[in-house]
Amino acid sequence: MTNDRLVQLTSKASIAVALILTLAKLYAVYTTHSLGILSSLFDSSMDMIASIGNLIAVTIASRPADHKYQFGYGKLEAVAALIQSMLIGVSLLFLASEAVQRFLSSDIDVTHSTVGIWVMVLSIVMTLGLTTFQRYTIQRTQSLAIKADALHYKTDIAINIVVLVSLFLNTYYNAIDTFACIGICGFIMWSTRHIIVESLEVLLDKEINTDDQTKIIAILNNHPSVKGFHNFRTRSSGKRIFIEAHIEMDPKLTLVEAHVIAHELKDAIEAAYPHSEMIVHQDPFGYDESYERKF
Repeated sequence: MTNDRLVQLTSKASIAVALILTLAKLYAVYTTHSLGILSSLFDSSMDMIASIGNLIAVTIASRPADHKYQFGYGKLEAVAALIQSMLIGVSLLFLASEAVQRFLSSDIDVTHSTVGIWVMVLSIVMTLGLTTFQRYTIQRTQSLAIKADALHYKTDIAINIVVLVSLFLNTYYNAIDTFACIGICGFIMWSTRHIIVESLEVLLDKEINTDDQTKIIAILNNHPSVKGFHNFRTRSSGKRIFIEAHIEMDPKLTLVEAHVIAHELKDAIEAAYPHSEMIVHQDPFGYDESYERKF
């Protein structure tokens, strides 16, 4: 199975799990009137919407570059993750407001807690299975969309455990359900900030991580014909990495020899990073490029 197919399959599994849990929690909320389960229901419904968005994004992002988008569609994953995070943030404010109003009025009690407990146990088991599958996909593909999706479901495990505990404790203290809801809202908001930051880094063309830069620089330095380099730049777009560098070589080399060396460097780096594209500019060693900038 190709990486693109694996990412799409993982997204479809996320949608299926989120749909099942949304329906189960909807029934539990109707039966128990629990704000904790309501917050978990909201989280599952947002997960389902996010997973559907991710499936659309990764499907389009996997398209090859064309004449209109010559760097490909990879950034669409980051756009989808950013939009989902913003929607989640706004919706959480409304949910937290509902929790505060419930606490102040105290006119609705949690009932039939057993139904809620079994639904939350089902949620924990299904989410654990899904996150295991997502972890495998991330290790193999490094998909930003799946990373964002996985973060949702990892927080779901903690959220479901909190709700499960609150349902047990609610018998002794009625307001625990409201406090659980507010705590969950804060936890989801805190977790979502990572997705926002990572999405913005991709959209703003942040350099790739230092370890990968060091490995690429080592490949450049290890070539016997490379006397130096400058204007080294990197960025990522989805799963693709774009690398640029001005390579300094002996000015007595012929154009053909310099061209061959540039292709050797390009092939070596793209072999080490299969989803990369290297752009090499050949410069004569010792040439002062600042002279060109005056004209």
